Amino acid sequence: MSQGNVDVVLRLHAAFNRGDLEGILAEWHPEGVYHAAITQVVEGEEGAFHGHAGFRRWWHDLEDLYSGLNSELLEVRDLGDQVLTVLLIRGRGKGSGIYVPEGFELTQLFTVRDGKITEARDYFSRDEAFGVAGLSE
Repeated sequence: MSQGNVDVVLRLHAAFNRGDLEGILAEWHPEGVYHAAITQVVEGEEGAFHGHAGFRRWWHDLEDLYSGLNSELLEVRDLGDQVLTVLLIRGRGKGSGIYVPEGFELTQLFTVRDGKITEARDYFSRDEAFGVAGLSE
């Protein structure tokens, strides 16, 4: 078990919920890669966010589109160098004003090395994420 890696991911989620971009970046390797779910659907692998500059761009895009964005961790699994999380995302669309109180489920798979997240990928499908991680429900 690698509780240290889980702690990195838990600090990341806490910073996200505080709206603390610098706190988020503190957990990311400066050259880390983030594959956001929506961006993957629209742009494929070319839409990954690279390094702190890419992550800042992703964050500012979120701020432009949503207000009150937060996550509720439903499950955390320690997989050694990887950490899998299942969460609910809630927020209000700035353009539409629509708020879905039950949120939508998102599964994330993080790779952590030397105390920093080096890669993360979002999945809309829990089954797909579990499959990639070699897990069964």
